[in-house]
Amino acid sequence: MDEITQTQRHHHDVLLVLLNYDHFQALELELKRLAFDGKDEILLLVQLANAILQVDNENVKKLAQNTPFQSVLDASQLERKAYYYLQTLTLQLNRQEYGDYLRGLTPLLVDVFRIAIERDFLPNLAEYIQPIKKETTNGAHLYRGLQWSQNKIESHSNIIADTWKKYYGNYFNYDHYVSSSHLMKLIEANSSNDQLIELTSTMRKIEKYLRNLVAHEVLTVNQQFFVDRIQRTPLQVHQVLLDLYDEVGLTHPLQRTIIEQIKQKITLLLQQTKEKN
Repeated sequence: MDEITQTQRHHHDVLLVLLNYDHFQALELELKRLAFDGKDEILLLVQLANAILQVDNENVKKLAQNTPFQSVLDASQLERKAYYYLQTLTLQLNRQEYGDYLRGLTPLLVDVFRIAIERDFLPNLAEYIQPIKKETTNGAHLYRGLQWSQNKIESHSNIIADTWKKYYGNYFNYDHYVSSSHLMKLIEANSSNDQLIELTSTMRKIEKYLRNLVAHEVLTVNQQFFVDRIQRTPLQVHQVLLDLYDEVGLTHPLQRTIIEQIKQKITLLLQQTKEKN
């Protein structure tokens, strides 16, 4: 075996190691500096994986069209966000990055709770939510988040207004952004699905007693941190999240396992190109 061939195979071994540890960003950078037959197909899949992990809907749409994974687009934008971000949390869990895992729960729960409400009892929930843009000092209007539409909610009798009355009395602060706490109250007050109420309540408690702590203080977050506070291991917490996805109907087989399936395809292509090169 000549020196060039040995070097090429060493590069492939490095790529496989990066892939094995789910380092897709490093994998993309390494691929871009190498040259070998079959690289373009592999690079496309790595870029797709990175777009999914970054919840970059536009890039996913563009990249997936040229791969075997086009059905990753078979969902609404809100549903795709929930599926894609689950992949990020799954990798963080596998790498025992528990602090990052917990900090990622809040935005994910807002999306999943919204989907739960839309599918269970209020399909037009989005009509009561408005995106907020605020002007910066240089005159740009930047997106700041989602708020409840006071005009819409107070314009007619509806279950959102009734729920705010039940939990907040005569005053609800419409300056607040849409939160998992708001959505949990809507589910608790209006759903007849006991399993959904239990799962969303459990995830909300996990967010309250774990995520809210690590989001505001630098702490060592290990398995014992979970057990001491909620009597569950990180894997058990993640299983509750997966059970919630099942209950809500976020069960698309490709979407739930897309990163693992892309990883398997890349592994196969790397092994094939290693032999050819």
